[in-house]
Amino acid sequence: MNRSRELELIDEAIEQTMKKGGSYNSVSYITDKSLSRYLFYNVADGFTRDNSAREHMESLNRDIVNKEMLKNIVKITALKNYQKEKVVSSTKKSFDDALTIGELEYIAYTMIKKMNKDDILQVCLQYPKFYQGLMFSFVYRRHFDKNHTMDMLDDKNIMKGEYKLLQDKIDNEYSSKKTIGY
Repeated sequence: MNRSRELELIDEAIEQTMKKGGSYNSVSYITDKSLSRYLFYNVADGFTRDNSAREHMESLNRDIVNKEMLKNIVKITALKNYQKEKVVSSTKKSFDDALTIGELEYIAYTMIKKMNKDDILQVCLQYPKFYQGLMFSFVYRRHFDKNHTMDMLDDKNIMKGEYKLLQDKIDNEYSSKKTIGY
């Protein structure tokens, strides 16, 4: 598996919150009430206290969550290509347009290839709807999409060539310098 301890903590916090049932077990709750509150305001109260889920998130910093979200974009692209699925390979849309999940993932993947993490974060902060889309992609793909499960996404056998290089780039950028404050 290609899953860091930090990613395990994020996934566990999401899973524990979803186990509360009802509206807690939805992509929109986890994206809007939990993850976005954490990433925009550094507040983890959208995650349940059950089984230390909130503590897991509080033990991390936002850079780690952002890093794992970007790495997940690379993983979903790698997995779709590995499974020979059709992927969005171009779009004329921009950050603030209404994007399908495929268009958003394509734009994010292109950004990862061309930009550094600070520039990507600046785009996310300037276009909150795009940032929310990255969060949605992360939550949906890892926890709700039956065609792309966590185990499939975290299978290190799909991380070869360009995908492995991009994951290494993300890891190196997040380990080598401090992210701009937000």
